[in-house]
Amino acid sequence: MRQWSCAHLGWFCDDELRRQQQAEKQRIAQAEREGRAAEAQRKADEQKLAEARRKQLEDELGRQRQADENKRREIEQRRLAEENRKRELERQKAEISSPPVITSIEGTIGTVGLNPVLKISYKDRECDVVGGHWDGPAGNERISSTFGPSGSCSGGVGIIYFQRTCHWSGTWLENITLSDAQSHKSAPYTYHYVCQEYSQPDQPVLKESTTTANVSLRSTEGTTKTSVRFVNNSNEFVNVYWKDYQGNEKFYSKIAPGQFYDQQTFVTHPWIVRGESSRKILLTIVTTKTAQVATVK
Repeated sequence: MRQWSCAHLGWFCDDELRRQQQAEKQRIAQAEREGRAAEAQRKADEQKLAEARRKQLEDELGRQRQADENKRREIEQRRLAEENRKRELERQKAEISSPPVITSIEGTIGTVGLNPVLKISYKDRECDVVGGHWDGPAGNERISSTFGPSGSCSGGVGIIYFQRTCHWSGTWLENITLSDAQSHKSAPYTYHYVCQEYSQPDQPVLKESTTTANVSLRSTEGTTKTSVRFVNNSNEFVNVYWKDYQGNEKFYSKIAPGQFYDQQTFVTHPWIVRGESSRKILLTIVTTKTAQVATVK
């Protein structure tokens, strides 16, 4: 068979070449379109993946925030429950606890110039009395004073002490109220306080006993004034006595443990301190021109 060439075919070869070139261009264009489509798909896939990751992170953060919020609410609920529990306990305690009740007051007779100690007996189931309030006279006026705890309480029965002053002779109507740690107050206890001159005969005179003081120890003169402070650092109540001009002991004051008592007197006057329960002489002092401090240990 005879072979033909483009030289023999002429115009036919030119058309074929153009067709081939056109086909190559179309192939290249198709390849470029496919490449662009693949790149767009790749970018779309990457964007989807990034979006999925972002949504996943947001979901995780949302769950974490929700968990934190739930935990915060749980803690807040626990706090509120604890506050409610405490309030309920306080309410129950307030319902159970009761105010103190004063049963008696001793030492309501004093002597001018002395500082007598009032012994206040009371009942309080919780034994949590923290002090009291005194309302009484000061000459022609009335004054009030507060005092702290000084005494003891056991089994719902207690004693507390208040040192009162006695500047004028007479009889007054006074009130004492006790307070406990729950801010409860007792009903006011009203009593008559008698402040008498020293010369009144009902001051107790102690005769010499087995715990006898020196009978020759007595006051000899009363012209030069002085003073003495008696300090009770012992664990018991003590009583202070003056040795008069006949050598007899005359009671002046009772001093609670940890308290003191100031006394105006005269030079050469003897004073004796006895234990209230033991009646033993714990201290003897003869006053001098210089103010003294006598301490019972």
